[in-house]
Amino acid sequence: MSASHSRRAERHAIAIPIEVTIAGQTVSGQTRNLSIGGAFIEADRTPAFGTRVVLTFKLSTLPQVIEVGGTVRWTDAGGFGVMFDGLHARDVFALNKLFEKLPRE
Repeated sequence: MSASHSRRAERHAIAIPIEVTIAGQTVSGQTRNLSIGGAFIEADRTPAFGTRVVLTFKLSTLPQVIEVGGTVRWTDAGGFGVMFDGLHARDVFALNKLFEKLPRE
């Protein structure tokens, strides 16, 4: 497996409301897990593998809304996984602050 396909960021089980824009249509959902590199999203609509999406969500550790593009990399009956294109430095900082507050498993 190439380095570009391997998961590098630790996933954190956390439910955050999220808006997913798929081909100009917005669908509401929530994260099942979240990392610096992507998210697994539970939603009524599951886009196909390879679909480009835009995710919009709010964190308690950041006053601004996070908006990030991504690509659907896996799907199952419960939702779909998105690999982020790349987060702004402030978004990475806010996510890490949020992850620090979560209980360790």
